[in-house]
Amino acid sequence: MVARHPPHQGRIVTVTNACVEQGFYEIAADDVEESHRAGHDPEAVEKVLASLEGTVSGIMRAILQGGFPLPPEDRFKLSLFIALQVTRGWRFRREMNDLGTFAMRQYVETLSPDYFRDWLRSRGEAHGPDAVAALRDRVLGQEGPRLVMSQAFAVQESLRMAAEHMTDHLFLRSWRLLQFSDDLLLMTDNPVGMWTPVPASPSWPAGQDFSVGVANASMVCLPINRRTALAMTMRSGPDQVVDSGPTRARQINMALIHDAERWIYHHPSDHPLDGIVIPAPAVFTDEVVAVRDGADGTRRELHRVVRRPPRTPAT
Repeated sequence: MVARHPPHQGRIVTVTNACVEQGFYEIAADDVEESHRAGHDPEAVEKVLASLEGTVSGIMRAILQGGFPLPPEDRFKLSLFIALQVTRGWRFRREMNDLGTFAMRQYVETLSPDYFRDWLRSRGEAHGPDAVAALRDRVLGQEGPRLVMSQAFAVQESLRMAAEHMTDHLFLRSWRLLQFSDDLLLMTDNPVGMWTPVPASPSWPAGQDFSVGVANASMVCLPINRRTALAMTMRSGPDQVVDSGPTRARQINMALIHDAERWIYHHPSDHPLDGIVIPAPAVFTDEVVAVRDGADGTRRELHRVVRRPPRTPAT
């Protein structure tokens, strides 16, 4: 188990203890409508997920024994399982909080000084121009307030996003079973990788597009074991088994590493991280994509929010 963040220290862990966290899907009775609290099981979601995992483990064993392509029912169950892997972990929660905070700060930027002045006045605090400017800077700064989902909302939203917005996209893709002759693949605490190439541009060098998701990534991949992975692509055509090599394995590994939140896993006998520089995690940033000058002398900037690793300062 190798830390995703520097200094990337690693240690040996058992498979049963990897990524285990107590109460991660717990919904307390206080978060349930009062009329439904009687008999409420706080671990109900955990039990549902465990049941699905048990079903999918049988499907994966069948795949490894030659049962590919899959019948539609198994394909749907595996699609739901993969969608849940995208939404059920810490990365999904962090990015939802980051996006909410980003939107909140964009809204705050549109507020007039009178809003801040009235808020300070209502609290009996100094509300002159300096105080107003200081409050606004504090709210918009890196140490300013953040929007954070509650535990119950995070659990429910992860299930909703997976079931309603991701499963069908995965089900309808063209599936490939990638087979490798050696133990080349790793795993992370966010075990689904997404990859789309992006050409070089003035704003970003050629490489991987980190803003893609389940709906538009060129490839969505899930390692099944150390030398087998599922790849769901945008290409047309029947599902098929494909013999693959080290270049494709590295592509899959890098996609998983980029999307890992805390931990990277591999068998102690394997060396998938040799020669790899673990990149900084991608973050959401606001970029200007176009500027339009109006006939009346006004200027309008068009922005987009993208997810990319922070730039490395020039040396």
